[in-house]
Amino acid sequence: MNKKRKILFVQEKFGNISEVFLYRLITGINVFDVEVLTENYINRNHFPFDINALTLWKDPVVPNFKKIIPFIRKKLKLKGSYSSKSKQIIEIINNSDADLICFQFGFLPVMMGSDFEKIRKKTCIIHHGTDVNKAVEDKLYYKRLLPIWEKTDKIIFSSYFLMKTAHDLGCSTVKSVVNYIGVPTLSLEKYLPRANMPFRFICVARMVPVKNHITLIKAFSQLIKETNRSIELVLVGSGELEAYISHTIDVLKINKDIRLTGALNSQDTLLEIAKSDCSILVSAPYVVPNVMRQEEALGLSLIEGGGMGLPMIGSKSGGIPEIVLDGITGYLVEPLDSLQLKEAMLKILLDPEKSKEMGKNAAQLVQKKFDLLKQNKKFENIFMDIIS
Repeated sequence: MNKKRKILFVQEKFGNISEVFLYRLITGINVFDVEVLTENYINRNHFPFDINALTLWKDPVVPNFKKIIPFIRKKLKLKGSYSSKSKQIIEIINNSDADLICFQFGFLPVMMGSDFEKIRKKTCIIHHGTDVNKAVEDKLYYKRLLPIWEKTDKIIFSSYFLMKTAHDLGCSTVKSVVNYIGVPTLSLEKYLPRANMPFRFICVARMVPVKNHITLIKAFSQLIKETNRSIELVLVGSGELEAYISHTIDVLKINKDIRLTGALNSQDTLLEIAKSDCSILVSAPYVVPNVMRQEEALGLSLIEGGGMGLPMIGSKSGGIPEIVLDGITGYLVEPLDSLQLKEAMLKILLDPEKSKEMGKNAAQLVQKKFDLLKQNKKFENIFMDIIS
């Protein structure tokens, strides 16, 4: 019997809420053995489902845990430059028996710089958004990213929007491929019915500028004034703008109509989505000239809401239109147009038959393009193609 090929996933920090997709990927791969090299592994409760099922890290990996999967932050409390850290990472990579090194995001390879070419194994990079969008404004980062793209064997993007952004920056079209993030099969059937409850809009997003909460809150405030229906807005997430968002809600005097849950783990987030009627994400590009650019690469919360049969409202920004098909799975609006957003919310609210139809279409779209098993299988094929 042939021995399984092995992938070593490398990521500087592993364990934040936004890393759910990596958890779903590495625990869903079957044709490869999987190991992980990370600097920091925090808060296991932020991962979905039963964390005890994450056995690929412990068996058969645990005998080599200190050698192959160190917590680099503890190992590399060294004085000196990044080159010392880079040297240690490359030594671990080259001493491993992995057939493929898969970097999650481009930040760590960029930090490694010219040392990246010292890796004596096949490599690929999975880009999820921030790392590519940063290169649009940050010219130093851009100059360092270009040679990394040239040296790596494959570049995987989470949306066509993101791949086009990279191509416009000079990324190889031959090496590029899009593979959407997968989500597990989700169903409303296991949850309590929503009868006789307020119509609930939900937005799951970090409270940072790119997520554009203020436009949503203003639109919702206008909606309240125009309808006698019982409605509410749930905001799931936390971040640097949390206090400002709360203040805006106070000023508009709609505290009783909006609930802020703070940051939730993945399973509790899914429960909140399941108890909702419409999923919203109206991200807007956020630019600090010559420093950074942020734009929504795809929109995982919309995919999860659509998978549960919720109609969606999204902005015409980044990769969101790859999920929200206007009039089919939901409505697309201009990112900063609160009036247009209010009108879309009103249509969802006042036309339940149309909303139900769009929810069904959304569920079908997610099953077709974002199903976890299908997307993980595509990842396996991409990885096998690189090794072969």
